[in-house]
Amino acid sequence: MLSVRGPGRRRTWSRQRHGWGGGWREFVEARGLVRIPAGTQVKLRAMAPWPDPDALERLGPLDLQGLVLGGLAASETTLASLRHLTGLEHLDLWTAPVGDEAMPFIARLSHVKVLSLWGTRVTDAGLHALNPLGGLRSLTVPRQIGDAALPFLAELDGLRELILAGSRVTDAGLASLGEARSLRRLSLWDTRVTDAGLAHLQELPFLTELDLGATAITDQGLAQLAALPLRRLALRDSLVSLEGLRALREALPRCRVEPAESEGCPWRPPTAGRFV
Repeated sequence: MLSVRGPGRRRTWSRQRHGWGGGWREFVEARGLVRIPAGTQVKLRAMAPWPDPDALERLGPLDLQGLVLGGLAASETTLASLRHLTGLEHLDLWTAPVGDEAMPFIARLSHVKVLSLWGTRVTDAGLHALNPLGGLRSLTVPRQIGDAALPFLAELDGLRELILAGSRVTDAGLASLGEARSLRRLSLWDTRVTDAGLAHLQELPFLTELDLGATAITDQGLAQLAALPLRRLALRDSLVSLEGLRALREALPRCRVEPAESEGCPWRPPTAGRFV
């Protein structure tokens, strides 16, 4: 499937896989000769093995801006054929059966700005291969990533968005993440972060969007967020009370907090037992 977007489209929040969408819209199935509207960017999505292994190699350097190689579509051979695509800025390997052995091929894609490794087999050690990607702005890690990876990720100076949703990150890891001072967006959805870990986020002066859904965060932890320049905060399925939610809205009147009472969303936090 081919998707397109106009130049300069703003990135928007997407609930799918707890990540951030890029304003793409599906355009046409990728078969035969396809005419692309002038002035648009192109993203290709494939979920099955390539019938023509050389198809990507025949593309021009600037023909493709986004590529989703999900499931069996991704392999070392496929990744090795991407190096000449200097216009490629968005690479998504969603559920691809690749691990650390594939990372050297990804590290060669120096123009990639948005990288998703959700569902892959990449480990903490494998993420170190991302060091050459100086232009990387957004990274989504797989579930097995833990605290050991965060000191390295904090050293990626250009990183603006980090999706740690569903990972093994804990409060100890957030102590290292405090060095990632360029972060604007952070997802800690479904991690084992607690109130104590939120103290480290006070070191992120530009953090404007934060997802703490499905965590053990309580009212006590929210108080540590009042000094941040937050504009969006997700708290669905956390342990925050209705009183804590209202207090935070008073402390951060310009921050959109989800769920929102004004939208008729019932506030029913889960029991603490699910986080034990």
